[in-house]
Amino acid sequence: MNDAERVLNELLEGNGRFREGESPQERARLVKGQSPKAAVLYCSDSREVAEKLLGCEKRGEIFGVRLAGNAASREAVGSLVYAVEHLHVPLVIVLGHTGCGAVAAARKGGSHGDANLDGLISLVAGDEELNVMKQVARVCSNKTIAEKLARGEVGVVGAIHDMALGGIRILEKRWNF
Repeated sequence: MNDAERVLNELLEGNGRFREGESPQERARLVKGQSPKAAVLYCSDSREVAEKLLGCEKRGEIFGVRLAGNAASREAVGSLVYAVEHLHVPLVIVLGHTGCGAVAAARKGGSHGDANLDGLISLVAGDEELNVMKQVARVCSNKTIAEKLARGEVGVVGAIHDMALGGIRILEKRWNF
């Protein structure tokens, strides 16, 4: 058995434990649709799990958009627009973290050997806090989100998770409430 097959089997066994532990009522609630309380654009880093960091107790509380470096790519912003427009989330959080590999790659500069990776890294600033601010600006420059911000229908927050301390610090709040 190769590593990929071994890992797949472990994950499928984990799904079996998950299914056994989840109540039929919880599954029925989720099948009816979603109504998350916030949309979070955060890093793909495997150590960053927005639901856990934000103390969510149930599935469905967060509409998560994950991209390395919490990059507000066209597709990521499109997902946030979907959450704002169709799911009516009142809050968008751009959540960066300390020790971000994508930010380190941006700081290093140069080619990373793959056009897709280079394109992604080009969206990221070489400092964690500046990167969050850059991504907030990209999110807020979207026409739909900007209009909803102006009407007080959504707020956008930039924040950073300190991996060593566990806390989340707000860097910027944009709203017109």
